[in-house]
Formats: sequence, structure tokens, C-alpha cells
Amino acid sequence: MNSETPSFSVRPSGAHIALALVALAGLVLFILACRPSWSPDGQRVLYSYGDKETLRAAVAVFDRKTHTSRVIWAGTDETDSDQRLVATQWSADGEQAILTSASSEYTDVLVLPFRTQKPARRFTLDASGSSAYLPYPQIANYLFIGGQKGIYRLDLENGEILKKEPDKAISGDDGFLLFESGRTLMYLVKIKPENVPAPKEGEKAAEEKSAGILELARSIRVI
Repeated sequence: MNSETPSFSVRPSGAHIALALVALAGLVLFILACRPSWSPDGQRVLYSYGDKETLRAAVAVFDRKTHTSRVIWAGTDETDSDQRLVATQWSADGEQAILTSASSEYTDVLVLPFRTQKPARRFTLDASGSSAYLPYPQIANYLFIGGQKGIYRLDLENGEILKKEPDKAISGDDGFLLFESGRTLMYLVKIKPENVPAPKEGEKAAEEKSAGILELARSIRVI
């Protein structure tokens, strides 16, 4: 009889890896939602704040050289609708401030000129889900935004909007989470599984949490 203690090598399942990545993504989104945005030259900080007395959201730019702040945008009363200012960032050249407001139904992306003669632009898109809190990848003059119904390409020069819809149904409300690697656009998305029987009564929530297939390192060559 073999008296040696058996050893077990346990490898995490795909489901465990997927759930761990989703939890990590949620933490990253929470941190990014609270972030200021540094200009490419490191001399200015773009940040949002809320005035408790007026119940208005606003965006300002802090200049490190002059140690002064200047308000560049002030929103409407936050009590008027469920739309909220959720993120700010600079364009790649530091000449435009990009502000994102989101609600359960749509996403507004406002591009404001800063020390440039470029026109201000407003893009109204479908709901973006969690991707509205992430910095949007920019390649050349194109800004890419992930949504619950596809991926959008915004042309910052002429205001054109192109939309690429997914080939498969998306699971959950997160939508496409986009990342840039060189000149390649990467995405992270949960796909609804195919040919899965409908969940029994009382099991819907559990099925939704574990049914999605997490696709990593899928790339779209954009240029």
C-alpha cells in the first residue's frame, strides 16, 4: 500500500478566471471614475467637481505654472435628469477637452477646444455601460468608444460617427471595454452563450452571472 500523501494540482477554471477579471475590471473602473486627467505635456490638469449648493457639475483646468484654475464647462442641475458627468480626458494633442455624460439610455461626448480654433463638437451615442468610465483610446484623429450595442469611431476633425455592431449578442450592461495597443484596438466583452436552455424560474440571476463568455485579446485593426 502506498503511504505517500497524494498531491493535487488544481487549475482555475475558465469561469473562475472570467469572474476574477470582471471583478478586477470593476475595481479599475471605480478608480478611473474618480481620476483627474493630465495634459500630454504634464502642465495642466483637467478635473470635474460638484457644487453641493447649486447641485451643478462642472469641469475646470488647473495650470501648474500659474497655480490657477479656470472653469471651462458647467452643467445643468443634476436633479433634472439621471444623466451624470462621469469622465474627463484630454485629446492626444492636448488641444481639446473630452467630457462624457451618461444616463441609462444614452451617452453624450462633448469635445471642447482649449487654446485652439477647432470647433466644439457634441456626439450623442447609445448607452455605453461601464465603458463610459474608461479613458477612450485615440488613434490619429479618431476617438473610439465602446457601447452596449457596438463600437463607435468618432472623427474629431469632421464630426463623423461610424458604428460597428457585434456579430453576437452581448451579455450584461458593461458593453465593449476598449484598450489601445500601439495602433491596434483591443476589446473586452461578455458574449451571450449560444444554444443554452432557458433558466428555470428563480434561477435567472445565477445564470446571468455565469453564462457570459469573456473574450480577451481579440483585436480590430483600425488603421
